[in-house]
Amino acid sequence: MLTLIQAELAKTVRLWRTAIGYAAILVVVPLILWGLAASGDLLSSQFTRGLEEQFILVGDVMNGYTASIIVMNFLWVHIPFLITLVAGDILSGEAVRGTWRVWLIRRPSRLQVLAAKYVVAQAYAFSLVALLAVVSVGFGLLLMGGGDVLVVGTEGVVLLGESVAIPRLLLAYGCAGVAMASVAALAFWVGTLVEHPIGPIVGSMAILIVLLALSNLPLAIFDNLRPWLFTSHFDVWSLALEEPLPVAEMARSLFTLAAWTGLFTGAAAFSFLRKDILS
Repeated sequence: MLTLIQAELAKTVRLWRTAIGYAAILVVVPLILWGLAASGDLLSSQFTRGLEEQFILVGDVMNGYTASIIVMNFLWVHIPFLITLVAGDILSGEAVRGTWRVWLIRRPSRLQVLAAKYVVAQAYAFSLVALLAVVSVGFGLLLMGGGDVLVVGTEGVVLLGESVAIPRLLLAYGCAGVAMASVAALAFWVGTLVEHPIGPIVGSMAILIVLLALSNLPLAIFDNLRPWLFTSHFDVWSLALEEPLPVAEMARSLFTLAAWTGLFTGAAAFSFLRKDILS
């Protein structure tokens, strides 16, 4: 099994689709942080508008930690799109290359092949989130320095000291990784249903866009449906920045995301194990 994972990982790393995700983060995120640093005074005044009448604010609220929180809003659409590029292609790409028969007539079982590819797809999703964390926090601190973090939460304005902000950010990125795992599982499942690598990308993003719309449209008709959609819990990372920490709400969101990830994974296994590779 370990050999299968290593072989799949080596093959995935060489694909241009894999490099696109890493390159996008390494290029785009520093540019955005540079823009935030250059516009720091203006952003700070806009961010604290209305608060200065009630509080005495000392220092600049726009620092590296705050900038990294702003960048984390990429987790709604941009990072999921990069994930689908690889997680969707990892299965459907084999069909295009005509290598399924070579893979599946050898000793490893279908389930082992599927598991190896699934591990690599999830590893890629988590690696993107980890790279986003390193680049956004690292460049943010380099350009703007550290400091306390002012967060506008569901219960109001929260001020996190720097010593508290660091572990909270780590927890936020961990929660973000769980959310992106559901996206990888979705693209992986769609990849078992089609024979072309573009299909999982378009199909997965179409599903995500529709569900994100249902999750965010302020229409009462969707109120009962919204908590059951995994896209409604993409912002679980933001809960890690609230004070006090809403443990119960975070647990519900993480459980919902994990349940959908398991559902997509089971659907992928069901579809792949029944797949006809001879036709």
